[in-house]
Order: sequence, then C-alpha cells, then structure tokens
Amino acid sequence: MKALLIKEFRENLRWLPVGLLLFGFVAWQVTPSQQNPFNPVDSDLTELVALLGPFFPAALGFLQSAFDLRNGPRAYLQCRGVHPKDIVLAKIISGFTIYATSLIVPVAILALYLNAVGLTYYPVRPLQVLPGLLVGLAAFSFFPSAILVLARPASWWGTRLLPLALPIAIVMLCFGMLWADKKIWIFPSV
Repeated sequence: MKALLIKEFRENLRWLPVGLLLFGFVAWQVTPSQQNPFNPVDSDLTELVALLGPFFPAALGFLQSAFDLRNGPRAYLQCRGVHPKDIVLAKIISGFTIYATSLIVPVAILALYLNAVGLTYYPVRPLQVLPGLLVGLAAFSFFPSAILVLARPASWWGTRLLPLALPIAIVMLCFGMLWADKKIWIFPSV
C-alpha cells in the first residue's frame, strides 16, 4: 500500500499548483476591497466554490484513473498481487490530500487576511469562510465518482455517468442548506 501511495503522489502531485491557482483565484475574487467593502464573503465564497469546486476533483479523478484503468497497466498491477480495492484506496487518499491542500491553503490565507484587516476596514469575520470550506469539502465526492465513471463498463454514456448523480445531489443539498439558512438569517420575516 505504501508503494501505491508513493506512486500516486509522484504521478499526480503536479496537479497541486492547478488547484492552488483555481482556489486562490476564488479566494481573491471574494476578498473585500476598497471599491466593494461590503462584499458578502461567506455567500460569495460558498457560491464560487459550489460552482467551480467540483470541476477540480472530477478532473483529478479522471486524470488519475485514465492511465491505470487501461488494460495494460491494470493487468500489470493485478498480476503483481495488488488488489483493485488497494488501487482505488490509494487513489482516493492521494487525491483527497491534493484536493484538500489546494482548497484549504487559499481559504486559510483568506481567513488570515480577514483576521488581520477584518473589522477594522471591512464588516467581515474570519469564520465567514467556513460555509465555503464545507461546500468545497463536499465537492470532493466528485472524485470517487469520476473514478467509477471510468471504471464502469457501459456501452451508453448515460448509464456510465450515473455515478455523478450522487455527488451532484450532495453538493446541491449542502449548498441549499447553507443558502436557506443564510436567507432565513438575512430576512427573518420571510
């Protein structure tokens, strides 16, 4: 298992800067500025992470699995006595580590920035990044689904894309609960 983890990290650590750039751009977009000091950090971050967040774990899952699920590499790994569950588990562990690092680092930098200049200049608090972080962590459910999409033998792409239904429901449910809670908090009479 340790050799599989090293292999997965070695092959896929190159996608970490892409994730850092994606979520760094999202964190930069929601940062309050002189032109817009009343930027709602929590709702903007949650919306952007809910819209852009699932693309990175889905692409990471496709890129990690596309090579190993072909007949040659799969046969090579299986003739070495590696169980398919170990392969998928190593992919999920390395993918989660890459994804969580690329999500948490920019959001933590945003929280530190909001803590430094928070209530002095802008009406925001560092804890307002937590809803976006929760939606981002829920978006990781697209990663194992992307592996299942490639591993599932189906002749029609409609049935092959069926594993993506659950992560879409998870992210929409998480986003909807946070949005409904925020809506009730802003407009208590509605």
